[in-house]
This record gives sequence, structure tokens and C-alpha cells, in this order.
Amino acid sequence: AAAGLVLNVMVGAVLIAIMLRMGGAVPSVLATWFVLLALVCAGVPLFERHVARVGITASNGRRLRNIRIGFGAVMATFYGVAGFLLPGEGTQVHDTFLFIIVSAMVMVATLGYTVMPLYYVVLDAVSLVPLTGRFAWQFAVSGDNYYLLLTVVAIVWQVVVLLKARRVSLTAIGAIELNQRLRDEIEEHDRTKEMIRHMALHDVLTGLANRRYFEDM
Repeated sequence: AAAGLVLNVMVGAVLIAIMLRMGGAVPSVLATWFVLLALVCAGVPLFERHVARVGITASNGRRLRNIRIGFGAVMATFYGVAGFLLPGEGTQVHDTFLFIIVSAMVMVATLGYTVMPLYYVVLDAVSLVPLTGRFAWQFAVSGDNYYLLLTVVAIVWQVVVLLKARRVSLTAIGAIELNQRLRDEIEEHDRTKEMIRHMALHDVLTGLANRRYFEDM
């Protein structure tokens, strides 16, 4: 899972880097952006191996989850600031292409982490929200109605996706909780059955095996 996530992030980063370079981004700044993102991505498999080694328990589950969300938030932040690496006002093509890549990344995260709503909400907040702000700023500066359209589309897209993702998350979490309750009930039923069997085959006062136990054996 970690390898697939890192691969998706890096493929998107390569596409963004190509687009930014074509848009006139400073090569040294672009290289720094890409290297820092790659370093963060390299930390994800290391963290996953650490989790596999220590295991997930009731005491460390929340902390491990928050660290994992932190990794995703940092990676998404690099996507969110990518548009600000373009010199001047950029072009409609570059901004549109950037929106497509970032929104696709948020969608993949939403589908892959439906049981962790906080994860994809944070990713949206640090990637698409800044990008939407850039579109609004571009419209305010240039008066180009295309950026107004991009701003509206970005806002509507986020609202629609997050609302639908919330419904899916509630369904997925509810299924997990139901499955756990069923497992608990089955375990409780097994314990009750064993207790009844023990009472039937042992003396209540002494706890020793009775005649029926002897006959069964």
C-alpha cells in the first residue's frame, strides 16, 4: 500500500514538475521542491515498516494514525504550493493542468482511505484550498473570467466530493463496527456455551467432574 501511494505521488510530482518548468518556474526552486517531496515520500515506507514491526494496539493506534496523516498532509502541501512556483500570473493551461492533477490526488486518497475521513479532509485543506485561493487571486488581479470559472469549479468539486466521501466513510465505518459487534457476539456465545457445558459436566460445589462427564468420556 505504501509503495503504491508513493508511486502515485511521485508520478504526479513528475507531471507537475514538467508543467511548472514549461511555465517558466526557476529550475533551482523546482529541483528543491521535487527533492524535498521525494524525501518525504521516502519516509512513508520506512514508517510502514515501523508499524509492521511494533504492531497497532489500543495505546499507540491514535498516535500512529496521526503520524500517517501527517505524512500525507506534508506531501499534499507540496502539491498545494506548486502553483505558486509559477512566475507572474502563469497561464490558464498550466493552472488547469495543475488542478486536474491535484484533484485526482485528493480523489485517490478519498477512495483509498474512506475509513479515515480526517485524512482526506486534511489533504484537501492543504492542497486544493490553497490552489483555489490562487485561482481567486488570479481572477482578482487579471479580471480573467476563466479563473472565476476555475474557482467556482474547484469549490463545487470539493463540496461534492467531500459530501459523497463522508457518506461512503459512514457506510464503511458502520460495516467495520457491525463486523466487530458480530465477532464479539460470537465470542460471547462461545464463552456462554462453554460455561454451560462446564456446569453440566462438573459439580457446582466442588468443581469436580460428575458422573455425566465420566459417561461422556
